[in-house]
Formats: sequence, structure tokens, C-alpha cells
Amino acid sequence: MTAATIRLQPIPQVTMAVSINPMPNIRIGKLIEKLLLLRRQGILPTNLHISNRNRKLSVVVPLVARQLNISIEKALSLVEETFSDEWTITTSVCGQNEIVQAQYRLMVKELKTMAKVSLTRLGVDHKKKRKDDYLSHALHEVALNPCGVPSDDSIMSLGFDQHEVFKTDLIESNTGTLFMVPLLPSHGSEIEKAVHIVTVEFSKFGFKPFITLNLIEENCFEAVVNLTFDRRSEGRRKEAMKVMRRTFKQLCKNGFPPARMSIFQMNIPQKIDNGHIEAIQNIKSLFDPIGIISEGRYTLRAQK
Repeated sequence: MTAATIRLQPIPQVTMAVSINPMPNIRIGKLIEKLLLLRRQGILPTNLHISNRNRKLSVVVPLVARQLNISIEKALSLVEETFSDEWTITTSVCGQNEIVQAQYRLMVKELKTMAKVSLTRLGVDHKKKRKDDYLSHALHEVALNPCGVPSDDSIMSLGFDQHEVFKTDLIESNTGTLFMVPLLPSHGSEIEKAVHIVTVEFSKFGFKPFITLNLIEENCFEAVVNLTFDRRSEGRRKEAMKVMRRTFKQLCKNGFPPARMSIFQMNIPQKIDNGHIEAIQNIKSLFDPIGIISEGRYTLRAQK
């Protein structure tokens, strides 16, 4: 790469975070179908993020523990009732205040029988918040991400299951983690099927699945799935690797291909036909004629 162009966006008048919490009797697949309909109608933004409870707690709890200088266990007891829903859906809207408010009212109207919708203005100086509002203070940096403000705070989530509040570099911690990123079609039943596969496979080895679904196209979600383990235990490390490989295989077998592959996934056959493999290899040969770019990682293998 020898050059790049960055398109700067104007700063909007307001940026609002939208939280959508499903009603107790609503299946996540059914709600996703409704959200996609609203997206096609222009009511819902594209930046749709759906997190399971494990993922939500993993983000919130370590930040609260750091803010209050308490343990992960104590922080969890403080916030677990606040985040009791199995799924949390978030997005952000920005622009003129009147337009944002109208968009929000439409969301509330369209989702009134399926979910509770709430709106929070972002970019407010945290010094103006109440001193006892520990949750807002703890999540302040993460909350500003939709405004274009970067933060490393989400990395703290990796320490949740190992009860670690990172105070030094992550590499010095006891936490190990593995990720997979399958692509899921924008169909509620298919998303529920993929989540079921992950949940069942992880439960066989006693791991918590941390799942986030990101809408990248109207017909496609990127699922970010990870687990964490105590890397001081060689046995637990091997189990983590085993469950990720098993889950990866099951997802590929059921038609959920990876958006990208980690090193531990690169030699696992996938559910793709020979014509697809040949096309990809031809493209790779065009840009990499002498085969020096990550030979193993970008070589596809079909299932027999």
C-alpha cells in the first residue's frame, strides 16, 4: 500500500445511543427479523450490535470493578440484575436533534410489543454526571465509541471470566482467549441455529460463549464469538482449543463460513465447493504469484 484517503465526516449536532431490550416472551430470532425490516425501511441505522448476556457483563463488570477498585465478584453482584436480559441490542443515531427524536419515536412505535427502547445522549461531559453514578463513569469511554472517540476499555472484558482486572499489560495476565468470526445470514431462525451450535459445543467443556452479532450488510451478520481460559493450566488450554475447533467445524458444516480465520482454524476443511476454491486460488495467484503471503492461512480446504 502506497497511499490512502480518509473521508472525514462532519460532526453531527447530536449523537444518541439506542438500547433495545427484548420483552421476556420474544425470541431473539423474531426480534431480529423485525429489526431488519425497520432497517430496510430506513428507520433503523446500519450499525446494529447484538450482544448476549455473557458478552454484556464481560464489558461492564471489569470496568465497574476498576472504577470502584473492587473485585470482579463484587462488581458482578452490583450490576447483574441491571443487565438481566439474555440479549441486548444497541445502535446509535446522529444528526439534527429533531430528526433523531423522530427516528427514536418511530422505533418505539414499531417495537412497542416486542422490545423496550431507550435513548441516551452521548458526548456529555462526564464531570457533570452525579458522583454516585458509578456505572456511567465506568462506561464513559466505551459509550463515546459511537462518537468516533477510540478507547481500549473493551479489552478489559477479556479478564471477566478469569476474575482479573487488568492493571498491567494483557500479556502479563493469566487470561488466554480464542476467537472465531462466522458469517450468518440475516434470518432469525438461522441466527438462532448458529447460537445454539455455539452454546451446546461450549457447554460440553464448561466454557461461557461470549457472542456479539454485528450487522455488516442487510443480508449478513458478522458474529464475533470468543471464550477465555486460565492459560496457567495446560489442560484447560487444550480444552479451549478443542472446543473452538469443534465449534468451528460445526458452524462450517451447517453453512456458516468464517469471515476470517485464526491460525488454529487454517487447516480445518470448510463447507465450500471446488469451484469456489479454484476461484479464490486464482485471485491469490494474481496478487501473490510466488506464494509468499501466509500460505497456510489463506489456503481453503473443502470438506470431503
